[in-house]
Amino acid sequence: MEDLPAHPGREETFGLCTACHAYRLVSNQGMSRERWDETLTWMTERQNMPDIQGTERALILDYLATAHPPKAPSRTGGFQNPFAPQ
Repeated sequence: MEDLPAHPGREETFGLCTACHAYRLVSNQGMSRERWDETLTWMTERQNMPDIQGTERALILDYLATAHPPKAPSRTGGFQNPFAPQ
């Protein structure tokens, strides 16, 4: 966990995400807060992730948006997240 950016919510985000998959999948995404929020909703509805709401969800979304913001697209259009809502 030492490799994760140190921001509030790091431990909570790591715990939530690694319950189902490697954190590298998360850290490679790079999305806006809105897209992270849509992705959490999608995972709750489609993948049976626990429904995280309130201050815990806000903390996790703040961490994701700060630690893993959108990446600049490459000339080929960039990586398309197969798990993100379309």
